[in-house]
Amino acid sequence: MPVTEEGKANRAAAGAANLATWKAKNPAGGGLTHGATSRHFRRRYSDLRTAEGKGLQAALDALVEDLGGDLRAGQLLVLPRVREKLITLALIGSWIDKQSDLLTKTGDLLPVLKSSYLGYSESLRRDVEWLYSMASRRPSRTVDLESYIAGKKAAKQNGSGE
Repeated sequence: MPVTEEGKANRAAAGAANLATWKAKNPAGGGLTHGATSRHFRRRYSDLRTAEGKGLQAALDALVEDLGGDLRAGQLLVLPRVREKLITLALIGSWIDKQSDLLTKTGDLLPVLKSSYLGYSESLRRDVEWLYSMASRRPSRTVDLESYIAGKKAAKQNGSGE
């Protein structure tokens, strides 16, 4: 059944009324979050008394230990993103566990899994791969100017003339 212009206008008016009601109850406008960003899930995964919080912290601690314990600035910037992706993947995984049928009639994954779960898991893989590659690369020590000049003088005195 095609949607008429009147139907669109009615839905727009109903949406505007719902938004006005919400804004009246929430004058600061904050707190409208969902999924992994909701207050409930943030608390559940941040609280080390919960099974989720303990599991997440154990995984992150093991990752940091595996990386050598002493993380560089770039790794410290990426680690919170890894944490967020682990939370999101855990939430999607728990949703998957509740589903009776994950495939469409044509045998494809549900569209929501194609776009989010696979994307998050690939992004997490790339982040972890990057963390390990950064752990194996340490910046080379550069010689300060005075040491360089002293080395050149010593080489000239020895006659090598480098």
